[in-house]
Amino acid sequence: MTRLYYSLCCIVFIIGLGMSILSVEFPSSTDSGEMPLAFGAGLYIAFIGILGFAAGLVAQCLSALIRKINR
Repeated sequence: MTRLYYSLCCIVFIIGLGMSILSVEFPSSTDSGEMPLAFGAGLYIAFIGILGFAAGLVAQCLSALIRKINR
């Protein structure tokens, strides 16, 4: 179950990074100086993947700590 969770977090991270990288290649307007919308959205999605990974690690640590205390 944890392998699936971390695989999904990795996939979300890679999709977000891919969106960010591809948005730079296909700008909607030339020389506007603004960050493309897809670039920002991709970074948010990648950040969600990182937060999911960190939350999974925290949950595993707390679970191990609770099991150790209850012994």
